[in-house]
Amino acid sequence: SNYYPIVSEQLVHQGQYVGLPLMYDGLVLFYNEDILNTASETPPTTWSQLRTLAVKLTVPSASGIQRGGLAIGNATNVEHFSDILATLILQNGGNLTDASSVETRDALLFYTNFQLTDKVWNETLPSSTVAFARGDVAMMFAPSWRAHEIKALNPDLKFATAPMPQLSE
Repeated sequence: SNYYPIVSEQLVHQGQYVGLPLMYDGLVLFYNEDILNTASETPPTTWSQLRTLAVKLTVPSASGIQRGGLAIGNATNVEHFSDILATLILQNGGNLTDASSVETRDALLFYTNFQLTDKVWNETLPSSTVAFARGDVAMMFAPSWRAHEIKALNPDLKFATAPMPQLSE
């Protein structure tokens, strides 16, 4: 009862537990507290809210992006892009083994539109973790253990985490 249901599905053989998980490594939304406070915003709970906020927090420059709103939209410099995309596909009702489904296609389009249409992130910025630690992006998705790396890169950065956004109605 202390573990996710997947434990009883995958770690039980012939009625006996054969293993226990050491950790759960799910994604969370990391956000820069100072940037959100300055914008009088709170962490989003839906993907729609996240997209709107990412656009609002992006600071464009003559050469592209001075500060990204959210590290998302490509596979070049977004760490954990495959986990983010898989989350979008699964939340949208897609099947990870059927890349041709409408749900999978829509999730991929939504993911890439952050860069292609909304222009909240691009490949000229450093990796998502480095950019976040430097204040070059307001938000990013990552597993909780990235907090140690962020603190090592910038001990003075005020950041927090929030649960992954969900689909809105």
